[in-house]
Amino acid sequence: RSDDATRLKVHVGVYAAPNPLKAGLEPPLSTTGTRSVFGLNHPFLTKLLCPSSARKECASNPERTRQELLEGRIAMTANDLPLFLWSGDTPGCNIDDDNEYEDLFQGYYLER
Repeated sequence: RSDDATRLKVHVGVYAAPNPLKAGLEPPLSTTGTRSVFGLNHPFLTKLLCPSSARKECASNPERTRQELLEGRIAMTANDLPLFLWSGDTPGCNIDDDNEYEDLFQGYYLER
Protein backbone atom coordinates (compact mmCIF):
# COMPACT_ATOMS: atom_id res chain seq x y z
CA ARG A 1 0.00 0.00 0.00
CA SER A 2 2.74 2.49 0.80
CA ASP A 3 4.17 2.00 -2.69
CA ASP A 4 0.86 3.07 -4.25
CA ALA A 5 0.55 6.17 -2.06
CA THR A 6 4.14 7.17 -2.74
CA ARG A 7 3.40 7.37 -6.45
CA LEU A 8 0.48 9.73 -5.81
CA LYS A 9 2.55 12.21 -3.80
CA VAL A 10 4.23 13.68 -6.89
CA HIS A 11 0.83 14.67 -8.31
CA VAL A 12 -0.53 16.56 -5.27
CA GLY A 13 0.76 19.89 -6.59
CA VAL A 14 -1.15 19.48 -9.84
CA TYR A 15 -4.41 18.60 -8.09
CA ALA A 16 -4.10 21.27 -5.40
CA ALA A 17 -3.34 24.23 -7.70
CA PRO A 18 -6.50 26.13 -8.71
CA ASN A 19 -5.35 26.52 -12.34
CA PRO A 20 -2.55 23.98 -12.88
CA LEU A 21 -2.21 24.75 -16.59
CA LYS A 22 -1.41 28.39 -15.76
CA ALA A 23 0.65 27.98 -12.58
CA GLY A 24 1.55 25.35 -10.03
CA LEU A 25 1.79 25.73 -6.30
CA GLU A 26 4.19 28.26 -4.82
CA PRO A 27 6.41 27.19 -3.26
CA PRO A 28 6.48 23.96 -5.28
CA LEU A 29 6.12 20.66 -3.47
CA SER A 30 9.14 18.45 -3.03
CA THR A 31 9.13 15.07 -4.74
CA THR A 32 12.15 13.78 -2.83
CA GLY A 33 10.07 11.84 -0.34
CA THR A 34 10.11 14.33 2.51
CA ARG A 35 6.79 15.23 4.09
CA SER A 36 8.02 18.50 5.54
CA VAL A 37 6.36 20.62 2.82
CA PHE A 38 2.96 18.91 2.83
CA GLY A 39 -0.20 19.65 4.81
CA LEU A 40 -0.07 22.58 7.21
CA ASN A 41 3.60 23.10 6.40
CA HIS A 42 2.70 24.51 2.97
CA PRO A 43 1.00 27.94 2.76
CA PHE A 44 -1.51 27.03 0.04
CA LEU A 45 -2.28 23.54 1.34
CA THR A 46 -3.02 25.17 4.71
CA LYS A 47 -5.74 27.22 2.99
CA LEU A 48 -7.25 24.02 1.60
CA LEU A 49 -7.16 22.25 4.96
CA CYS A 50 -8.21 25.19 7.12
CA PRO A 51 -11.45 24.52 9.04
CA SER A 52 -14.42 26.55 7.84
CA SER A 53 -14.80 28.19 11.27
CA ALA A 54 -11.40 29.88 10.77
CA ARG A 55 -11.95 30.97 7.15
CA LYS A 56 -12.08 34.70 7.93
CA GLU A 57 -8.89 34.55 9.98
CA CYS A 58 -7.19 32.57 7.20
CA ALA A 59 -8.26 35.10 4.57
CA SER A 60 -7.03 38.09 6.58
CA ASN A 61 -3.80 36.60 7.96
CA PRO A 62 -2.96 33.19 6.46
CA GLU A 63 0.48 32.87 8.06
CA ARG A 64 -0.79 33.53 11.59
CA THR A 65 -3.66 31.11 11.00
CA ARG A 66 -1.18 28.47 9.79
CA GLN A 67 0.87 28.88 12.97
CA GLU A 68 -2.25 28.66 15.15
CA LEU A 69 -3.31 25.48 13.36
CA LEU A 70 0.14 23.95 13.78
CA GLU A 71 0.21 24.86 17.49
CA GLY A 72 -3.32 23.55 18.08
CA ARG A 73 -4.78 26.95 19.02
CA ILE A 74 -7.30 26.49 16.21
CA ALA A 75 -8.90 23.07 16.50
CA MET A 76 -9.41 20.87 13.47
CA THR A 77 -12.36 18.62 14.23
CA ALA A 78 -14.54 16.31 12.19
CA ASN A 79 -17.47 18.70 12.68
CA ASP A 80 -15.59 21.61 11.15
CA LEU A 81 -15.19 20.92 7.44
CA PRO A 82 -12.04 21.93 5.51
CA LEU A 83 -12.28 24.78 3.00
CA PHE A 84 -11.35 22.69 -0.05
CA LEU A 85 -14.89 21.33 -0.02
CA TRP A 86 -16.35 24.69 -1.13
CA SER A 87 -16.23 26.24 -4.61
CA GLY A 88 -13.83 29.01 -5.57
CA ASP A 89 -10.21 29.31 -6.67
CA THR A 90 -9.40 30.67 -3.23
CA PRO A 91 -10.57 28.02 -0.78
CA GLY A 92 -13.71 29.11 1.05
CA CYS A 93 -14.04 32.46 -0.74
CA ASN A 94 -17.59 31.67 -1.87
CA ILE A 95 -19.00 30.69 1.52
CA ASP A 96 -22.14 32.67 2.28
CA ASP A 97 -22.49 33.46 5.98
CA ASP A 98 -26.29 33.14 5.74
CA ASN A 99 -26.22 29.82 3.89
CA GLU A 100 -22.87 28.20 4.70
CA TYR A 101 -23.64 24.89 2.99
CA GLU A 102 -24.82 26.29 -0.35
CA ASP A 103 -21.61 25.59 -2.32
CA LEU A 104 -20.46 22.67 -0.21
CA PHE A 105 -18.89 19.74 -2.12
CA GLN A 106 -18.37 21.89 -5.23
CA GLY A 107 -14.69 22.65 -4.73
CA TYR A 108 -12.39 22.28 -7.73
CA TYR A 109 -10.24 19.84 -5.77
CA LEU A 110 -13.14 17.37 -5.53
CA GLU A 111 -13.91 17.61 -9.25
CA ARG A 112 -10.43 16.49 -10.20
